[in-house]
Amino acid sequence: MLGVKAFLPKAQYPGTQDDSMEPPEATQKKAIKSLASFFKTSPAPASMVTCFVEAELNRYLVSPTIDAEENPLLWWQLH
Repeated sequence: MLGVKAFLPKAQYPGTQDDSMEPPEATQKKAIKSLASFFKTSPAPASMVTCFVEAELNRYLVSPTIDAEENPLLWWQLH
């Protein structure tokens, strides 16, 4: 049967004290981040947004159209 010492690093053996080691909480303070903080982005300049909108509108206007009698599923399969 394995004792506790088999699973712990040497510095963490029960009954041993090493004054030179500080607890991990004191040395490694990490800022708590919310889930929303990962999705924050800086706003794009208005000129850039306008350019993207114009490009999207142009792609829509140039895209091929479908006849009213055609099957839309077949059209989407090809385009």
